[in-house]
Amino acid sequence: MRRPTRRTPIPKYRRDRQLVWTNAQFPCDNHPLMNNYSPFLSMAAMIATLAACDSGDSNSNPNDKCHSFDGGGNDNPLICTHDNFQVGAALDGSISEDPRGLIAAQGVSDYAVAVASLREELTTACRAIALDLDASRQDVTAAESVANRDEKAIAWCNLASTQIASFRGSTTLKVNFEPPACSRQVSPDLSCQAQCTAELDCDVRSEPARCEGGILEIACSGGCGAWAGIAVNCEGSCEGACQGSCEVLSGSVACAGKCAGSCVSGIQPDGTCMGECVGRCDVVAHGALCSGLCLGKCNGSCKGLPNARAKCDGNCDTEYEPLNCRSGSTLAGCQIDVDCFHGCQATAMAQSVCKPVELIVMIQGEGQPERLLKLKTTIEANYGVIIAASSRLGLLEYGGVHLAGTITRMDTIKEACIPVVLKTMTGAVASVKTMGPISASLIALVY
Repeated sequence: MRRPTRRTPIPKYRRDRQLVWTNAQFPCDNHPLMNNYSPFLSMAAMIATLAACDSGDSNSNPNDKCHSFDGGGNDNPLICTHDNFQVGAALDGSISEDPRGLIAAQGVSDYAVAVASLREELTTACRAIALDLDASRQDVTAAESVANRDEKAIAWCNLASTQIASFRGSTTLKVNFEPPACSRQVSPDLSCQAQCTAELDCDVRSEPARCEGGILEIACSGGCGAWAGIAVNCEGSCEGACQGSCEVLSGSVACAGKCAGSCVSGIQPDGTCMGECVGRCDVVAHGALCSGLCLGKCNGSCKGLPNARAKCDGNCDTEYEPLNCRSGSTLAGCQIDVDCFHGCQATAMAQSVCKPVELIVMIQGEGQPERLLKLKTTIEANYGVIIAASSRLGLLEYGGVHLAGTITRMDTIKEACIPVVLKTMTGAVASVKTMGPISASLIALVY
């Protein structure tokens, strides 16, 4: 990918015009950005003055304080309106006639939505833990009364940590889990990147897509074999041992879990099937074959069923379609504008999906049984959310640094909207840097 040569110029000093972000009630109308541009006002100064202006909690909401907009003048180059830029909206060409500028601004909007959603998830999980573990009314009121959204998350999660420590006492609390696998759809990512190239003859869909630093999941028309003998993730017919679940199409499957159907033999007191299952078995017995749909690992070739292609992450021996990039970044085969690419990446990261985290909670030592049961129950109910949020926050922190740099270089975004977009981005990145350590400290308590 080529780094673009364009850089955001210092705005020209114009006595005959004034940039407008708000109505007459704009709370920061005395700061330098509300008056005529200074010829020495750099983009860094814009960020600094906007940050200094906002003494409250914008938390990635462009409608708060210095993020406010004038209500009209969508086509006026001196005014930034809701139609130009709004967090959570599908933006259009009114913010930038250049696709690359539009993609970068859309990336900021999507990024801010993802950050706000993760903050809410983390706050909700910590609140639930604190309440489940009998936090005092005084502490609950104090945490809930915090106005700043980031600080509210800190308050609830600190209270949750305190209550966990209190209920744990002298016992040993440990939570085992597999790190969540987060993936993103390849097709929208490639469609976005297709607009980031100046090469007219470059079709990113015809170029081999890569999943940089991760695993490419595909729909294979033929057989999908393992890389270097390692079992492949398979959703299809497995010509080897299936490790996972099996939906039988004919006959039965050796089961070691729950059977949705008929357990021919080996039914256990707890309802699990340790024998032959006719139907769907959620845990196939070790080394067993699946004469149907295997969902899990396949120690052989993964092939499609009569009416569907196989979905796998191995080496397809015929035509395939890229589906998802797991724990990595989608890269098209074409050379693309790097700043535009960061906008695509931000949107892709914001839309990534993490699989639910399965937890095994272990408490060893002596303590009050009722309190330990409460502790175990709330950890099982809420820590999966915290672990998944921590994983996504790591991805967003990495991508946010690049996208913030991109916005400072963009000269194709509507001039009046640049400070608004920058403020939204810097606020979202600050939130990520706040929440990352919170989630990490909570995981450290039990890992």
